[in-house]
Amino acid sequence: MQTNKMNDSNSSEKSQMNLEEMLHLYWKEIQDLKKEVERLKTPKLMYRRPGASAHEKITDYLDDVDKRLRVLER
Repeated sequence: MQTNKMNDSNSSEKSQMNLEEMLHLYWKEIQDLKKEVERLKTPKLMYRRPGASAHEKITDYLDDVDKRLRVLER
């Protein structure tokens, strides 16, 4: 009978340890997701114009295109 209690105790400890490990993994995953969400709040989508050697922010490119179109529409 004592062997069953030991097995139950060991099983309980293993379950508890597994639960703690799982919680730790979930906590880390949540932290990683929070970092990713923060990063996505300020996207840095880049574009390289044909013939250009450097990339630029897509917003800068679109602003430039908008200015040039407005000049052409005059």
